[in-house]
Amino acid sequence: MRRSIIRFVSLLVLLAARAVLSPAAPGSAAEATAPKPPPIPLSITPSPLMGEGWGEGDKPRISPLVPPHPTLSRQGRGDLKQPLNRRVQWFRVTRAWREAEAVVSGRRGAYPFTAATKQQLLIALASAVGEIAPLRGAGLITETEETLVKTDLYMWIKGVQAVRTVEQQRTDPYPGGFPVPPIHADPIWCLQRRLALLQEWAKAEVPHPDVARKVFGPVYEAFAVLSDRRRVLPVEEDSARRVRDRAMTLVQTIRAKLGWRTARGLEASRPWRLICNTFRMASILSRARPITQEQFDDTHASLDRAEEAARFLEWNSLMAEPERHLLLFQAQRLRRAIPLPPPPEEKDEKKKRKPETAEPAPPPEPPPPPQPSGRERLAARIAWCLPHLERLAADGTAHPPVLRRLLPAIEADLRTASGARWPTSWTDAERHEAARVTRQALAAVEQLKGQMDTKR
Repeated sequence: MRRSIIRFVSLLVLLAARAVLSPAAPGSAAEATAPKPPPIPLSITPSPLMGEGWGEGDKPRISPLVPPHPTLSRQGRGDLKQPLNRRVQWFRVTRAWREAEAVVSGRRGAYPFTAATKQQLLIALASAVGEIAPLRGAGLITETEETLVKTDLYMWIKGVQAVRTVEQQRTDPYPGGFPVPPIHADPIWCLQRRLALLQEWAKAEVPHPDVARKVFGPVYEAFAVLSDRRRVLPVEEDSARRVRDRAMTLVQTIRAKLGWRTARGLEASRPWRLICNTFRMASILSRARPITQEQFDDTHASLDRAEEAARFLEWNSLMAEPERHLLLFQAQRLRRAIPLPPPPEEKDEKKKRKPETAEPAPPPEPPPPPQPSGRERLAARIAWCLPHLERLAADGTAHPPVLRRLLPAIEADLRTASGARWPTSWTDAERHEAARVTRQALAAVEQLKGQMDTKR
């Protein structure tokens, strides 16, 4: 009896649920009273993989017709920056770009992938080149931006092709060596290829920020190579400086249009804080005795990063070129002031014992060449700093935080030089020249201090 009652109740519950969930019959009262949603206008658009037109066998794609916004035009491109991040084509481009950059830069090691993985990455980069045309056809990027992105993608393809695979590790004549990235192999040529495109892009009303974040990366790498005299041949210094200055001017123009130029001040930027902290720790370590090999290596690596940070601040118009040169000069002084770590002690006591058989004495070494005296080095430092100080004082482009970091060391040298007796081996003309340089440097420093008080 109990089972029959349970079955009857279950059947009633099932029938009630079916009545509630079943749709209303056509023409019924429930359908007449239910509110109808507004119709969505539809438009047939071609597939993005086929470009502007349809190909044979390509099916049309149905998408809601969104009314055009007055600012969403190909000319103004006011609010047209955000949809690029939501496009699957741009996602594929950035993903292949990011993977190729990690491989070519050496962050994945000397042998980052197998032959099969290398082939997959090359296919992804080649596909990314084809993904740019639909984005331009949709009006999200301009023709200049399309050419710039394709130029960098071709550069990454060339760089990935030069990277060796795991299978080539055993037969590699130079095991563990990294290939030279294309932007480092010939930075002058890489910048010259982009100068016309950057000049055309600088004339655009609204450059796209997402494209700029990608395209400026290789350009900054070329700036870093051309700004380092150790990596530029002497015969190419003039051409490298001309190409770098022209490209840097165009990049600064584009950044100003994007609003990136004055986004953050010098003191609030992370590179400047890195420079200040590195110089402070290096100054403390230069007075420490003794130091370990680990402290010595870490400090030199930190000074390398500080030099790169100074170049980055100059590229972003947060620091003038003479200020960068003076900061790099101060970094070199700190390098020389850091003491060398003591040699490691020999743990084997047998090596410390003198051999029983007397060995022949080694031939006497030739005397070392005479080193410049302290006053000569002081005069050379002041003579090197003078043109940069005069240029800063004449242009009026000095930044107070940089001057507060640089002037104490320069003023200490000038005070020492003012009361110093120059070497007796110098001629009268050399003494007069050293005194003249010291007076001019003092005048330039006083002028810079007056400008610093005015800008406060």
